Amino acid sequence: LFLQQHRLNLMRWFPNAIFAALPALGPALFGWHLERQGYNFLAFVDVQEGWNRYQAWPWETLRCGMQSCRPIPSINDGADWEWVRILRDSPTWTTFTSFEFRNAAADSDVLELLVTVGALALAVVGLRMLPLYMSAYVWPPLLIPLFGPSEVHALMSMPRFVLVLFPLFVVLAILFGHRRAAIPALVASCFLLVLLTIQFAQWYWVS
Repeated sequence: LFLQQHRLNLMRWFPNAIFAALPALGPALFGWHLERQGYNFLAFVDVQEGWNRYQAWPWETLRCGMQSCRPIPSINDGADWEWVRILRDSPTWTTFTSFEFRNAAADSDVLELLVTVGALALAVVGLRMLPLYMSAYVWPPLLIPLFGPSEVHALMSMPRFVLVLFPLFVVLAILFGHRRAAIPALVASCFLLVLLTIQFAQWYWVS
């Protein structure tokens, strides 16, 4: 938004450039506070190692989200579709509410994969539909987590990261602008909200 308003004319940048740079002051002050408390300046970044995160290229992270590539004993980080087989073999309410099915669905990493791929697709569409500053708001927080996948769940927390990227929902509103498309999308959204809330409230893994 700043570049759209002031272009590359450096004479027009000041004093507004100072205010545009203020958001970066928050992490800097927090890092300084951590140092004063005896910690590393980047401790808030290093702590991600507690989630077994490692460095990888985004396309490698996506591959790990689709198929296991960094297994830990008894844990695979790729999407597991076993829950679909369970429901297909016994499509009953008893199966749908059983621990076996719900736990398999919760630990499958399918939600993380679908949300990540969907968010990337919406972000690409948003390059044509949205103002530049909205796309600039979306892409960094969408891509940065893909450089640090977790060995437990490659796409761990991606749904939570995506949830705050409001321009993606603007794209959805444009795409579902017609009533015939909006109503089914609303019903599906409400269904998932209720379903995932129940899962989370009963201590199943969500995101």
